[in-house]
Amino acid sequence: MTNQKNIFFWIFSSFLILIFIFPIINYGNRDLEEYQLGFFTLNTYFNNPKSFIDKYIDYYGVGSSLPIGHYPFLHISHIFLNNLKIFFPVYFFTNLIIQVYFFRKLLIFYNIKFNNLFIIPIIFSISNFNYVFSDDWGSVYFSYSLFFPILYYFEKYLKKNKDLFKLVAWICYQFLNGHVGTITNLYIFLIFYFFIIGNFSIFKSKNFYLGIVIFLLISFGKIYFLVSHGNEFPASIERFIQPSFTLENFILSNFLPFSNTELGINRNPFYGIIFFSSLFFGLKYLINSGNLKKITFLFYLFIALSLTDYSKYFYIISGVWWFRDIFNILALIIFFKLFNEYKKIFFFIFLIYI
Repeated sequence: MTNQKNIFFWIFSSFLILIFIFPIINYGNRDLEEYQLGFFTLNTYFNNPKSFIDKYIDYYGVGSSLPIGHYPFLHISHIFLNNLKIFFPVYFFTNLIIQVYFFRKLLIFYNIKFNNLFIIPIIFSISNFNYVFSDDWGSVYFSYSLFFPILYYFEKYLKKNKDLFKLVAWICYQFLNGHVGTITNLYIFLIFYFFIIGNFSIFKSKNFYLGIVIFLLISFGKIYFLVSHGNEFPASIERFIQPSFTLENFILSNFLPFSNTELGINRNPFYGIIFFSSLFFGLKYLINSGNLKKITFLFYLFIALSLTDYSKYFYIISGVWWFRDIFNILALIIFFKLFNEYKKIFFFIFLIYI
């Protein structure tokens, strides 16, 4: 029976993902902001393997150092780099598989009975529509997708002291290939979560320090690249601060496209009945003890942080609106816990969402 459920999960997930990415399969991608420079770097790496080590090239303008752009440079889809009709569907399909597979594992870890319908709001999320279609933002989409396995293995390591090196591997993979602005917000979440869980015994483990050493060894090149290039910009340059959300954004986004939130539709918070169900009914998990108490606290905390402009005080932190990706996932976890406990009511709410 378990094998049959797994088979159905993969078939159903693949079917929904193919529906979601059908416009890409049929029409392809037209964005040039990120792919053009990323593809140039990838082709340079493939055609001139020495460029992995000797970063400077003299045949691009007056000369430049690689990588140019921040498109994911290590991905299975790159096998098809010379055939973009295959490359794009494989890239987006693979990342969506990562999302649904590890979201399922997260729910099971939280003792939430999984239903295949639960993957619908993961695939058809505002974040995926933002990064796959409206902004066509490959590096941010990759970073967002890897939040799922990182959160899963972060939970396993801190609560069960398991899979540290899997966690390190996923963090390294994300850091080397992802968008630093997005990743920084994820790290802020992990830091908060670590102190809330309070498992300080990991500092007594040799494996913990070995994991840090492995991360630094793997990521040193990227860290050096970011620091050295960042220092080339004069300190007098004024930073552009991306706006935070407002309460008005949360309210008016429920009436899109008939309302104006002064944000692009794609950058609004998670509008819809699932979010507000978690917002109001999730209070029971905040008050009561249980395995979702800390997740629920973080859900409310990151909603609050998304309403602030604190990022202007920190050089490396990007727009706080990216916290939307975090509290949306937490909202879904809370909602499906409610679904398990009050099935009739929340099944009806879920049908309204669908």
